[in-house]
Amino acid sequence: MSIQKCPWYNNGVCYSPKTLRKYGEPSEKPVSNICLSPGFSSCEYYSEQKSEEVSLETFEENVVGLKEKSYRLYLPVHTLPASIKSDCPFFETVSIRNEKGDTILVARCKSLRRFLTRSQALKCVNYWRECPFYILAIHRETLV
Repeated sequence: MSIQKCPWYNNGVCYSPKTLRKYGEPSEKPVSNICLSPGFSSCEYYSEQKSEEVSLETFEENVVGLKEKSYRLYLPVHTLPASIKSDCPFFETVSIRNEKGDTILVARCKSLRRFLTRSQALKCVNYWRECPFYILAIHRETLV
């Protein structure tokens, strides 16, 4: 028997579109006992999942400094708060416009040549010197 829980709840954080609009990022502030109960749909932050919110979105925008033309991003996982910064030389934030014209901030690892999830980006902020990709990239640069 599986426990019914809100589809927007994950590891103590609410990822609903209403939470994203209110707080600018997923937040633990709206999380309550209702998230893990069959009555989760009565929560003020709950909304029906739409296909654009649960599927990967592809952006085909001209992003300055990047040659790739399309990006596969899952917005609840990749969207960052505007204030995030890292001292890692391989970390960069990229603003991308979606099909609706909204600007979304995401993180990219130049060493990996890929976008980072929010949790990976936060590790780049706090623990970048211990990052194995940073260490590999530094070694690669010294060999060239």
